[in-house]
Amino acid sequence: MIAPTYAVFGDLLSPACQSALSERGVTPILLPRFVPLPYPVCSHADMFFCKIGKYLVASPLYLDPLKPLAELIRCELVYDRGDFKSGYPDEAKFNAFVIKNYVFCRKKTVSPKILEAAEAQSFHIVDVKQGYAACSCAQAGFQAFITADRDLADKGVKNGFDVLLTEPGAIRTDVYPYGFIGGASGYYKNALYFAGNIKKHPQYPSIYLFCKKNETKLVSLSEEPLTDVGGIRFF
Repeated sequence: MIAPTYAVFGDLLSPACQSALSERGVTPILLPRFVPLPYPVCSHADMFFCKIGKYLVASPLYLDPLKPLAELIRCELVYDRGDFKSGYPDEAKFNAFVIKNYVFCRKKTVSPKILEAAEAQSFHIVDVKQGYAACSCAQAGFQAFITADRDLADKGVKNGFDVLLTEPGAIRTDVYPYGFIGGASGYYKNALYFAGNIKKHPQYPSIYLFCKKNETKLVSLSEEPLTDVGGIRFF
């Protein structure tokens, strides 16, 4: 298992999880809150940017934290200068799920700059009902992902992906009834890291077997309950 170099996350990732990453030699990059968004999504990294190929798409309102990140991972920053504020769909405009050369997103609400970046690099754009696609999906292999969203699962299968459809729930979050598996995890080179203990998920046996089939190792970063922290982005 190859350890990532950098882990990007918001301040909801627990100290125990952050320590576990540091112990693995991963350099943490803590993104500050974006106050115009409501709690807890103001601390969710998956709301702030979308990396698609060589581009990092984001709002110029969040320039200061992302400019050094783009330089570090050698990506070109692309700005969406439209509204980035509290409330759907504006707050979810960067919440697209990118896997291989596919972008799963709600075309009506996602940032037009994401669509342009996808088209410029010949990525396949898959239109889905879910506006929070990145939150809703956890990559679990080169061509595999886990989601509790049936439409995302169906569209994934139609496009040649191996998909595990789980039941909603079992992931802790503040304010909302439950969190999403994409927000509670991060994938890097055949390892799926979880904010909390994946063994506490009621469908752990199915998740374990699915990931084993797709040659992906499960890593629990702490013994805490699974928590939606807005995802962990590895580079």
